[in-house]
Amino acid sequence: MLDDRAPHTDEPGAPELGDFVRLRPGGRHGLAAGTWAEVVDIAEHAPGVLEVWHQKGHPDYWDWAAAITAADVVDIIRTDIATHPPLTEEQP
Repeated sequence: MLDDRAPHTDEPGAPELGDFVRLRPGGRHGLAAGTWAEVVDIAEHAPGVLEVWHQKGHPDYWDWAAAITAADVVDIIRTDIATHPPLTEEQP
């Protein structure tokens, strides 16, 4: 599901740098269902692989990161990378 409040790219279903994503529950990443992560890097030598972190303010912000693909993503909120709104667990 892509949030329609923000502009899309040529591939609206693919996460991009700066997006917030929710991953499939029960995945190998160890995120609780409903937890948002931020796409912080795109793997240069591994097409389709993205690095995600917890959001600032999350207790595990400094202790967790994951490499994901678009297949791991359930929801995306597209943001302007310069103006990330802080998200809470309750927000889509």
